[in-house]
Amino acid sequence: YAFLSGLQPSIVRATVMGGLAFGAQFFGKQYFGLYGLFLAGFFMLFTKPELIFDIGFQLSVLATLGIILVKPIFPKQKIFDDVGTTISAQITTLPILVGTFGQYSLLSILVNALVLWTIPPLMILGGAGAIVGLVFEEAGKFFILLTIPLLWFFEKTVSYFGSWESQFKLHQLFVCWLDDDHGTAVVERTGYYVI
Repeated sequence: YAFLSGLQPSIVRATVMGGLAFGAQFFGKQYFGLYGLFLAGFFMLFTKPELIFDIGFQLSVLATLGIILVKPIFPKQKIFDDVGTTISAQITTLPILVGTFGQYSLLSILVNALVLWTIPPLMILGGAGAIVGLVFEEAGKFFILLTIPLLWFFEKTVSYFGSWESQFKLHQLFVCWLDDDHGTAVVERTGYYVI
């Protein structure tokens, strides 16, 4: 899958972390997500140092860090699972989102909570459709057709709340002291994480 997706940084990070987790299970060892994230980030930066400036890499690593460190603070009930995951990831990625895009949607947590549950069944049905479709094309199409109601719900929910976006955004939360954009982003992000 990592090769099919074009080796995007977030996919490579997930693949390395997944490989470490499966390897730990296979050898009967305990797996610590924080170590896995550190090793994945180190491996990726060692092989391609310019990734440090890639927004996808930064968002992927920080979102995963938030899920590992912040999510355990939330209640363990299933109802809080998706919301806790979303809030945890967004807390740690907020400086990158605002620093890069200049805005942050206040509705994003609500929208994520509404649609996140559709992702696992969509991945399972889509994967099954792709695999089965290699052997029996019509059976593969059947699995893909089962995704239509979920995709419709996802698209309509995002479109509906997307029409409200301009009313619910935080603009430029951080003050910049440097003239050059890269230096400004570094000051903003560093200040956030120091606090």
